[in-house]
Amino acid sequence: FFFQAEDGIRDIGVTGVQTCALPILRPLLGLLAYAALADDVERAMPGAAAVELGHNFSLVHDDIQDGDAERRGRPTLWVRDGIAQAINTGDALFTLSRIAVHELSNLGYPDAKVIRIMKLYDVTCLRLCEGQFIDIAASTRAEMQSVEHYFEMIGRKTAALISGSVESGAILATDDEEIIGRFRRFGWALGLAFQINDDLDRKSTRLNSSHANISYAVFCLKKK
Repeated sequence: FFFQAEDGIRDIGVTGVQTCALPILRPLLGLLAYAALADDVERAMPGAAAVELGHNFSLVHDDIQDGDAERRGRPTLWVRDGIAQAINTGDALFTLSRIAVHELSNLGYPDAKVIRIMKLYDVTCLRLCEGQFIDIAASTRAEMQSVEHYFEMIGRKTAALISGSVESGAILATDDEEIIGRFRRFGWALGLAFQINDDLDRKSTRLNSSHANISYAVFCLKKK
């Protein structure tokens, strides 16, 4: 994977991007944030692995909670192997994601920085759970949800993980808190935009789903 740097075109060593599914965007953004500030992107790989494993653990549990039988054209894990095994697998993915973060210690990062990344990851996972709570609660209500309520949900369900990935890449690359804050805010804004665009694109196919009212709220927002 290549990107434009001030000193020319830089190869950060991430291959096969063209053939990967879009969700790999989350860990890739963390790698790009690191590569924008430092060399040797391999040193950021454990953080990217944690993001990808954490995202997949949330998807496994999300499919059970939403009752989704397919994801990206394939049977979901709970449909194929049962709810009990799917819950267990999701828990295992979450554990593996935390183990991945600890691998940063083996790369020579200071303990304080590893602990900071771990705290960021745990806070991000809690936000994912909060966003899922809001989503599930909204699906049981007949009334239209507000735009503010929608942003509260996608901020936790989508923007938190994208922002966390970008911020972690910056934390690993620099100690400049101003720069880290800029990357964090960029990731949050990008996460909101990503989810809004996704919901608008799918609005016509989601009228019978738990997201129907929320998607319509965004549609109204776009018309303003």
